[in-house]
Amino acid sequence: MIEVLPQSREDVLVLRASDRLTHRDYTDVLAPRLERIFREHGKARVLVDIGEDFHGWEPAALWDDTRLGVAHWRDFTKMGVIGGPGWAERLLKAFSWTVRGEVRSFSPGQRDEAIDWVHTPATLRPGVYETAMTKYRSAPSWQRGLLVGGGVLGLLLVALGLRRSGKD
Repeated sequence: MIEVLPQSREDVLVLRASDRLTHRDYTDVLAPRLERIFREHGKARVLVDIGEDFHGWEPAALWDDTRLGVAHWRDFTKMGVIGGPGWAERLLKAFSWTVRGEVRSFSPGQRDEAIDWVHTPATLRPGVYETAMTKYRSAPSWQRGLLVGGGVLGLLLVALGLRRSGKD
């Protein structure tokens, strides 16, 4: 179950996740709230308090979470988690490189600190795409040519390999 907590306001969404998250949690609660934030503010700061009674996602809800994250991967300026099982913190850290904003996990005893953190403006860092494009644009033209040529050559080799193996 997803519950919107009273500390939510403007572009800040503070949630509590408990039990097992369902497709309806995403369609009825999370997605409409986030879409409104993105429409009105452009970006969102999100903090999820994962209770000890959290038991994961049903498959449809996991798919909803993935779709929402992919569609708006550049729209989160802060993402934080309070508590939860150890895998939740590891999952957050594993995907933190995709988020332009700040990503942080807090222990249950740091709840007040987490609430203060999510309400302060974010310090954006360039995402993977922006970093790659900045490096590409600042490279000398001969290096850019090698990068593009190497990429095209790599795609051709993959296509030829697939054609030979009959997997095209």
